[in-house]
Parts: sequence; structure tokens; C-alpha cells
Amino acid sequence: MHRTIARAALPLLLSSLTSLAGSLVVTSVLGRHDTGALAAFALTMAVHSPASMAVMGGLRGLAPFVAPFRDDPLAAIPVLRDARWLALLIGTAGAVVVACVPLIASLGGSGVEGFGVLPYALGASLLVSASNGGANTVPPDPPDHRLPVGHG
Repeated sequence: MHRTIARAALPLLLSSLTSLAGSLVVTSVLGRHDTGALAAFALTMAVHSPASMAVMGGLRGLAPFVAPFRDDPLAAIPVLRDARWLALLIGTAGAVVVACVPLIASLGGSGVEGFGVLPYALGASLLVSASNGGANTVPPDPPDHRLPVGHG
């Protein structure tokens, strides 16, 4: 049992470690390049990360609702449709807030400049993540079990 869990957890652990290493590289490069750019990155990521987690949490919460339809994937379509709308609503709200980070920072008096296109690019990436909407939860072309093998 523990080997099964370890095999399933290893890719998640490696993904987390590579993400951490990537963040360290980005932070150190930005810090050496321009402290204003580092501050802009930190502010934008402080908003993007929770928004992204909200979208991903909504999609990961979909699994228990889709699981009963394992043998009949087409019956899960209404659940997937609702999940897609939920993900799009959360993702759109998050993308708007992420895109508004420079405005929020200036209204808050942070004095941070140098955001560039980062808030808009991260907002767009959030919309792309949200547009998935659980589409990869079931196979795109469920097999038709009514056809005999070799006839179709």
C-alpha cells in the first residue's frame, strides 16, 4: 500500500521541487536585474497565486462528482458543464484582479513601477487554465461498448 502511495506522490513531489527551484531562479534573476521588477513580480504573484489556487481547487473538487459516471462518461456532461462555468467565473474574476494589480498598487501607495505586461500575461494564463474547466476529466471520445470488437 505504501509503495502505491509513494509512486503516486513522487511526481507531485518532483513537480513541487522543480516549481520551487524555478521560483528561486526567477527571484534571483529579477533581484539582480532590477529591484523594482522584483517588487512588481512579488506583488503580481501575491495576487495570481491565490486566484490560480481557487481555479485549481474548483477543478480538483470536480473529481468526486464525476467519479460515479466512470462507466458512462457521457452522463457526466452536465456536471462538467457546471464545472466549466464555475471555473470560468472564478478564473475571469481572478484574471481581472490580477490585471488590476498595477492600479491596486498605485492606489495603495506602494510606489512600485515596472509591471510591464506581467499582470496581463498572468491574467491571460489564468483564463487559459480556467477554460480547461474539467475537460480532461473524462476521455474525449468514450468508447461505444455496443459495437463488437473488430467491427467499426
